[in-house]
Amino acid sequence: MLLEGKKFDLWMYLVCFGLEPMQAFAYWEGMVRMCTADYEAPTKDNMWNTFMHLSNYSLNKENESFSKDLIGGSKWTLTSLLKNIESEEFKAKIWSSIDVCFWKTISALQPFLLNLCESMVSQDPTTLPAKLLHIIGFDIMLDENQKAWLIEINNNPSMSIKHEHGFMDSKSSEPSPIDAEIKKPLLYHTIMAAWKFWKNTDFD
Repeated sequence: MLLEGKKFDLWMYLVCFGLEPMQAFAYWEGMVRMCTADYEAPTKDNMWNTFMHLSNYSLNKENESFSKDLIGGSKWTLTSLLKNIESEEFKAKIWSSIDVCFWKTISALQPFLLNLCESMVSQDPTTLPAKLLHIIGFDIMLDENQKAWLIEINNNPSMSIKHEHGFMDSKSSEPSPIDAEIKKPLLYHTIMAAWKFWKNTDFD
């Protein structure tokens, strides 16, 4: 699936409370990260063009074509993407496919996380896992049939609201409105949900 002729991925968030049982909530907003060169089918001549084939922000931010504009830039909100899709059927199909990625992944991770928590952290494995709070980042791509494919997960997704560019001594940063629009509400709603969750949970 292309957006304005370019490949893109979705950076989504899943907020998890506890481990046994685990409660997980998909955050409704996400980030669309676009490539900065129009897509062409891979050939021996263009296969090394990372700006065309890889949607990673860390790569594309160094391209002179990268746009920091809040509207029509190289980063969009998921809401903006969905507004550009007229078919409600397609929107529902996208969300349903993303949900499948979330729940299959977290179902596979839960036993490992529980074992890790009990073996490395908890002196009382019957209580501590219930107090876990974690925001997990999901990198997802959509194909031409609106099916979501999981590319990677990140157990420590960046909450930076700055646009950084350059390397080492020449590195600089400036505010990123699109990151602030997504991540500030994410953290606010996560903290409020955690307070309500723990307030109504008996840890004894």
